Amino acid sequence: EGQCKRQFLRAFANNDQGIKDCTYADLATWMTSLGYTTSSDDVKNAKRSSAGGTDWAKVNDPKVKVLLDAIGTRYVWPKV
Repeated sequence: EGQCKRQFLRAFANNDQGIKDCTYADLATWMTSLGYTTSSDDVKNAKRSSAGGTDWAKVNDPKVKVLLDAIGTRYVWPKV
């Protein structure tokens, strides 16, 4: 779940697939409202992260699926 969140924040911060639609602070507030405590610094730091490469559509972890569903209420990520 943590790695998935970091990859999403990295994709957002780098505007991968055109998903950046608000400020880092707004995204952090939204993620926190979903139950995933996030700060604007978390988003900023994710931009420099090298995390990546996981095909989240194939992951069967229930916590990851819940996170992906939550992200999917606002973003199409990951795009397959």
